[in-house]
Amino acid sequence: MCEVLQVSVSGYYFWLKNPMSQREHKEQELVAQIQRVYEQSKCRYGSPRISFELRD
Repeated sequence: MCEVLQVSVSGYYFWLKNPMSQREHKEQELVAQIQRVYEQSKCRYGSPRISFELRD
């Protein structure tokens, strides 16, 4: 199967143990932070204010 997909065997097993990359994990954390700020503002803040809140 690895030959058909043109991936190394070690790469496959690494992916199997770590299905979510660090980048995807950080993105999910950011989305959660954005949702928290938005909900804390009672759904009043827009993207400029949310980005300002996240910088602090």
